[in-house]
Formats: sequence, structure tokens, C-alpha cells
Amino acid sequence: MEVYFYTYMQTEIGPKYLIPLHRIMKLKFEENDIGLHFTDGENNDDTEMLRNVDKKGIAILEEAMKNKLQAKS
Repeated sequence: MEVYFYTYMQTEIGPKYLIPLHRIMKLKFEENDIGLHFTDGENNDDTEMLRNVDKKGIAILEEAMKNKLQAKS
């Protein structure tokens, strides 16, 4: 069994990727969790659940989506 040092140095484990704001279709807020509905790089609908998001992160996402909607109108 091989064990790699970098695994122990990771601050978090899970999927890591960037989703451009224009690809996010909908956010669903449930307490500290956020359901994220977006289109992936191949234009397929996809979802991801972000769990235990702190209040500052929730506020940032809410503001970004509000600004996105205002820019469309």
C-alpha cells in the first residue's frame, strides 16, 4: 500500500472546480447547505450540494446571484 504525503497535507477532501457565474442556473438555500444547479462544460445540467457553508459564503453567493439577475434586466 502506497501512502502519499500530500494526502495528509490537504485541508479538505472532495471535488474542487470552478463554475463560472453565468453557468449557475439556480441556488437552493437550506440552512447551511446550498443546492447548486448549473450547466457543465459540455452544456449538460448538473447539480452539486455544498454542505456546511458558513454565513459569509452564503452571503457572497446570494449577492452574486442577485447581481447576476439585475444584470440580465
